[in-house]
Amino acid sequence: MKTMLISVGGAEAPIVSSVKSHLPDKIIFFVSKASREQVSAKIMPAIFDGIGKMIDHEFIVTPDEADIGESTKILLDEVPRAMRKLGQDAQWPGLADYTGGTKTMSAAVVWASSMFPCLFNYVGGTERGKNGLGVVLDGSERHVTLQNPWDKLAYFEIQHAMRLFDCAQYANSAELFAKTEGKVTDEKAKRSLSLLAAIVRAYHEWDIFNHKTALSLFSKNFDRLKDFPMSDNPFLPDLSEFTESVEKNYGALKKFDTEPFFLVHDLLSNARRRADLEIKFEDATARTYSAIERTAKIALKKYGIDNSKCDPGCIPETIRQEYILKYSREDTLLHFGCHASFQLLLNLNDDMGKRFSENTRINAHLAERNNSILAHGTHSIDRPKFENLFDDALNLLAISRSDLPVFPSFFKPKGQGQ
Repeated sequence: MKTMLISVGGAEAPIVSSVKSHLPDKIIFFVSKASREQVSAKIMPAIFDGIGKMIDHEFIVTPDEADIGESTKILLDEVPRAMRKLGQDAQWPGLADYTGGTKTMSAAVVWASSMFPCLFNYVGGTERGKNGLGVVLDGSERHVTLQNPWDKLAYFEIQHAMRLFDCAQYANSAELFAKTEGKVTDEKAKRSLSLLAAIVRAYHEWDIFNHKTALSLFSKNFDRLKDFPMSDNPFLPDLSEFTESVEKNYGALKKFDTEPFFLVHDLLSNARRRADLEIKFEDATARTYSAIERTAKIALKKYGIDNSKCDPGCIPETIRQEYILKYSREDTLLHFGCHASFQLLLNLNDDMGKRFSENTRINAHLAERNNSILAHGTHSIDRPKFENLFDDALNLLAISRSDLPVFPSFFKPKGQGQ
């Protein structure tokens, strides 16, 4: 069902001509107080004479036909309400005619309607009064229907979506790509945006540790990204480097349930995004501490030890009694945390335990974390405190930053912020 939004000024002929040409099922007339009566007195009777039926319609009256802000605001407020009154499910008419009314009213129709996927119509003419400089002469009307401007203007939304991605706002980026895909009508643009929305959603799922969902999204969409011709990306920069990074990430993610230290590395990579892209040092430190805890837990598994339910017989005799006294539970199993885990690794002559013991500052850094707001204290974490603990984590694992997964970016040099 076709609905038309049309601005009305002093000349009724272009309005009547537009309605007769497009034959809408519903009309929303955007009028001034002066042109409001003209619709009932002249325009609607002329439409009836032309097509032989009345058309259901609503009015929106601008509070000030010379104020573009007021005129645009009332359209954005009232058009959706008028659509509901007319029994329409869509939020905005599919056709906007900006021929009539003051220049301000016409500009308001274009400005408000440009936020929605719709066609634009303008009634020009082959003849005008005042030596070709006046209004279109009745009977010489010529319709100029423009395609959905989102097929061209989506560039700005896409740039914003890409910058959101580069700031680690993956959910917002995916939503904006998807919303923009719903506004364009060009098939190549729709394919590009749909694909990018899916890829970005995969990174969002990965970023919140939903690895299986992320892997599923990558597996369904990566081949499309790799094979997508650049000519089908009218608004996008060269995606070749982005695609290479996605391929590398996809390969790494496939190992999430087989590589013992995958989650540890992933937590540290996630921490860097929180610190470098979002400047959230509390969140980054919490992830880093979790990575350190998991590092010890995974290292102990080599010896058949689970620090959440450890049989005392697994503890070396030299420290067994100490651990039984400190960490026994009612079920006689032992339960111990980060420091005790690394102490046990040291007693097991494990390299990771040795590295923990040799780091003379790690206990102070862990204490800073324990005194932080997201742990047990009231002190905020700044960048130096985060970086200290992050470097401790790398040292325990005997890796460098380059060993961690790096999410791609659209605009920044590859790896920046990681």
